[in-house]
Amino acid sequence: MPKILKTIPLLKPFQSYDLPTPDAKIGILFFNLGGPDDQASVQPFLQNLFKDNDIIQLPVPQWVQNLFAWRVSRKRKKEAQENYAKIGGGSPILRLTQEQMQLVQAQLTPAFQAKGFAPPKTYLAMRYWHPFLEEALAQIQADGITHLMLMPLYPHYCLATTGSSLREFSQLLSQSKWRPLADSLNIATVCSYYKEPRFLEAVASTLQKAFDEKRWNAPLEDRHVVFSAHGIPKDYAHKNKDPYPTQIRESCELLMQQYFPHNSWEICWQSRVGPLEWLKPYTEDLAETLAQAGRDNVLMVPISFVSDHIETLFEMDMLYVPVGAKYGLEHWHRAESLNEHPVFIDLLSELCLRLLDSPLLCKVQFPEDLTIPKAPKVCATLHSRNASAGQKYERVR
Repeated sequence: MPKILKTIPLLKPFQSYDLPTPDAKIGILFFNLGGPDDQASVQPFLQNLFKDNDIIQLPVPQWVQNLFAWRVSRKRKKEAQENYAKIGGGSPILRLTQEQMQLVQAQLTPAFQAKGFAPPKTYLAMRYWHPFLEEALAQIQADGITHLMLMPLYPHYCLATTGSSLREFSQLLSQSKWRPLADSLNIATVCSYYKEPRFLEAVASTLQKAFDEKRWNAPLEDRHVVFSAHGIPKDYAHKNKDPYPTQIRESCELLMQQYFPHNSWEICWQSRVGPLEWLKPYTEDLAETLAQAGRDNVLMVPISFVSDHIETLFEMDMLYVPVGAKYGLEHWHRAESLNEHPVFIDLLSELCLRLLDSPLLCKVQFPEDLTIPKAPKVCATLHSRNASAGQKYERVR
């Protein structure tokens, strides 16, 4: 089925762009999910998360969803606080994101100066906890920024992540309070970078490091790779023709073809909440399925996360990997998150430099007919190193 290119509906500031001149004041606005700083901020963080209609799509007025978010966040507060307590009391995502920004800024400063521009200023907009977008916009306005680059820290475009952040940005700039800023800004945005060679290289290096440093009892080509991505509700993905599942699959295919062509691999989806069916197979079911298939020597890779937070430090490290030991998987490890990986920092810097000369509108490949591959009852078909010969291994509970 051929693919069509659709443009995410954005406001006037996104639709015109004058290339910067040497007197331009250039800023880079990084988007990320955010996380609670401490125990006290866990419940309001969850409430903000569940209020977002891009995350939880309820067929009700917004005030009803706000009430729903308040009740659910209070109900989940205690358990969530206990989980965050196990990783230090709060999420490290703010600190790690700020460190990524500082490294990008340091790398871009001489590159911008070589092109005749002043060093760029960096700003951060978290979606569900401080610093919020309005805080960033206030500083952007105070600094007199003329050219703003939008940099989502989500490699894959998803309506619930990049889409939600860009929608909030567009909505705020349409308000009278921010119209003077909107009228004065030239805005360009990076939309996704899931197929960028440096992104694939950075992730591949985390696999190689784990293969080199962890304890294994099988040769490299017999080690199985599991890419774990944050899941979304299945009906949500289909209804909205969300490109996210397809982009995740393309990232994994390209990475394995280029770097580990002889290893078997698969994709699983984690962090499911609520009663709805989410994209399958679920990471939480993986250990039992692998054990029943007689597999060991498994490397779990956080493919959709560029920094450590609750999904990696708690879910992967404290839930999924220990369960593997329970089922007799003695050689089950997790690859590191990208965090401050130098190749990843190089990628973010390179993307910003591209925007200096060739601004991009946020255009996403939406499949005309989104088809999410069907899997057996629990876990997806293994992509065997013999797949080219037509062989594949399926596992059913």
